[in-house]
Amino acid sequence: MLKRILTIVFLGLGFLAAAQELSLDSDKRSIAFGEPVISNLRVDIAASNKKADILLPDSLKPYVSGLEIISISADTVVSENEQDFALSYLFEFKLTGFDSGTFNIGPFPVIHGTDTLWSESKILHVLPVQIDSTADIRDIKPNVEIPLGIGDYIKAYYPIPVSLGLLAVLGYFIWRWLRKRKNQVTSVVDTPKVPELTAEEAALKALAALRDPKAVEQLGTKEYFAKISYITREYLGKRYQMNALEQTSSELCAALRYKLGPAGLIEDLQEVLNLVDLVKFAKEKPDAHFAKSALDKAAAIVKATARKEDSDGQV
Repeated sequence: MLKRILTIVFLGLGFLAAAQELSLDSDKRSIAFGEPVISNLRVDIAASNKKADILLPDSLKPYVSGLEIISISADTVVSENEQDFALSYLFEFKLTGFDSGTFNIGPFPVIHGTDTLWSESKILHVLPVQIDSTADIRDIKPNVEIPLGIGDYIKAYYPIPVSLGLLAVLGYFIWRWLRKRKNQVTSVVDTPKVPELTAEEAALKALAALRDPKAVEQLGTKEYFAKISYITREYLGKRYQMNALEQTSSELCAALRYKLGPAGLIEDLQEVLNLVDLVKFAKEKPDAHFAKSALDKAAAIVKATARKEDSDGQV
C-alpha cells in the first residue's frame, strides 16, 4: 500500500514539473562585431495549470548585459495529448554585440500570475575584428557623385523663379497704380480752373444775351423786361452790398440816389425800373425802341459803376 502511495506522489510531482517547462537556445555560440544572433525562449505549460498570461519583464536589457536587443517577437502554439492539451509560448530575441568578449544571454524571468519562472542562460562570444597588418594603408574612398536630374533642380531652386514671378506681378500692379495716379494728377493740373465772373462781368454777359432779336419773342414782353430789372437789381445788390431784389423801385432809387446821383445815372435807373413796373402792373406793351433803350441804360449803369480793378465788358 505504501509503495502505491509513493508511486502516485512521484507521478504527481513529475506531472507538475512537466506542467511548466522553460528552454532557451541560440543559433550561434560566437559572432563577429554587429552580427545578429537569434535566441528562442520556449515556455510550455499545461492548459489545466495556466493561472494567468505568460509575461516577460518590461525591460530585458539587464538580462543581456553588454549586448544590444534588435527586436523581440512572440507567438503561441497549442498541442494536444491524451490527458490534456499544452500551450507553448515562443519568444524570439534578435541580439547583437559591438564589444568583444564573452556575454550571457539570460537567464530570463517569465511571470506567470504570482509565480516567476527562470530560464537557463547561454554563453555568447563576440569576436574582435581581425586587422590585416600586411595590407597596404589606403585613403578613404571619396563620395560617389550621383548626377542630378531636372526634378532635383526644380526642388532645389523653385523658390527663385516663384519669388521672381511674384515680384514681377507686384511690380506690375505698382506700375499701374502709379500710372493711374500720375494721370489723375496731370488731369487736375492740366485742366485750368475757369475763373469766376465778377458781378459786373456776369451782369453784362446776361444783358448781352438779351440782345438777341428773338429774345423778346421767346421770353415774352413781360418776362423780357422782368429779366432786365432782375439783372440790374442783382448787380446793384452785389456792388453795394444791399438787398436790392427785395426793395421796391422807389426804395431802391432812394437808397442809391447819393451813389448814382453825381454820375447822372439815377434817372436812367428810375426810367428802367418804371418801365418794368408799367409792363408788369399796367400791362403796357412797349415797342422794340423802348426795349433797346432799357437794355442800353441798364448796361450803362453797370459799366459806369464797375470797380476800377474790374475790366469793362462790351455789350
